[in-house]
Amino acid sequence: MVKIAAPAINLRADLAGDPKPAKGILAARKQISADGVQVAFKVPVGYKAYAVDSAGLIRVEGELEEFTQKFDGFQWVVIFAQAPANGAIVGIWPVGV
Repeated sequence: MVKIAAPAINLRADLAGDPKPAKGILAARKQISADGVQVAFKVPVGYKAYAVDSAGLIRVEGELEEFTQKFDGFQWVVIFAQAPANGAIVGIWPVGV
């Protein structure tokens, strides 16, 4: 009789870690209704905005442009230079970082 011994697999460390999306994976578009005052919109944890639109128009990223992205140490935030109009839909396409 032949006995084969295999060491036990310890999955505890793998399963206890933070679930993070794979790099470069696009998530579903996040839609947020604007109120005409709010300029900062949070992106889901583990993602960064790939593209941003408001009122159906793609917005340009940059310090002197329409929006910027800041990382607060926990998640990315999209900050508009001017608040989108009241009732406009802000769309954020997140991508895994």
